[in-house]
Amino acid sequence: MIRCALEEGTYEPCPVRRVEIPKPNGGVRLLGIPTVTDRFIQQAIAQVLTPIFDPSFSEHSYGFRPGRRGHDAVKKAKQYIQEGYTWVDRPWRRKFLGFSFTPNKEPKIRIAKESIRRMKQRMRTMTSRSKPIPMLERIEQLNQYIRGWCGYFSLAETPSVFKELDGWIRRRLRMCQWKEWKLPRTRVRKLQSLGVPKRKAYEWGNTRKKYWRVAASPILHKALGNSYWESQGLKSLYQRYESLRQT
Repeated sequence: MIRCALEEGTYEPCPVRRVEIPKPNGGVRLLGIPTVTDRFIQQAIAQVLTPIFDPSFSEHSYGFRPGRRGHDAVKKAKQYIQEGYTWVDRPWRRKFLGFSFTPNKEPKIRIAKESIRRMKQRMRTMTSRSKPIPMLERIEQLNQYIRGWCGYFSLAETPSVFKELDGWIRRRLRMCQWKEWKLPRTRVRKLQSLGVPKRKAYEWGNTRKKYWRVAASPILHKALGNSYWESQGLKSLYQRYESLRQT
């Protein structure tokens, strides 16, 4: 049926589904999502036309081309910096496809500050203490985001950022856990079950300090440390980054 319509020239694509993608600096970018059938036909046409037209495209074009991706463009930008080229502005003051560069003599690819800011904002939403969801479900949502985010930004050559973000995420989760325990007697009991001495458990279980401050306390660092979150299934940004860098 589809083949006949294509051969007769009567085939008409269906209306696309309109989707609005938020832009980092405000506003939205409009995106049209085609139906599965239309997407299949588009891909079939692209397989025929790409070998014909792709060789005539610019050598400096990386978007939506076979065998090329955004990471290749970032690596090329780094090469230009190493060769001494600067244009428009200092490279470390600009962002390029979510990345930036260090101002060293031998520049390194790093994650742009704006990309980290957006990532933290997304994490704040997912770890909001006013969002009452089970901790394991919250962790699963974080893991899904971490896998995708690391998959893109593993090109960065500054591993310390991933370690810092790991610590920040764990602190966010400790804050959520503290809010979840809620009552002083519950907090005392939970702290004791996690190995905190009775006197310290009582002292911190009855504290009036704010959630975020308690989340950074030595007591909660000990009770809800790295091994605790690992046992709960939380994936490490840094470990994910290291594994991707080795592949």
